[in-house]
Amino acid sequence: MVFIQDILVFPEYQRQGIGTRLLREVMDRYPDVYQMELMTDNTPKTVSFYRSLGFFKADDMGCCAFMRVK
Repeated sequence: MVFIQDILVFPEYQRQGIGTRLLREVMDRYPDVYQMELMTDNTPKTVSFYRSLGFFKADDMGCCAFMRVK
């Protein structure tokens, strides 16, 4: 499993393909990994971005996610 803790790009550099290139680098580096998990903000912008790269929200797949933060 690969866990990705968000892809952050400064706002002035967004919409230039930087985040897409970063995420594709990770995806290309581990092509045989069965499961990639990603934790990020639940905003329309981020959901749309990650969906465009083939990711699904956990609840869309009949799964749920749990998190504990101290």
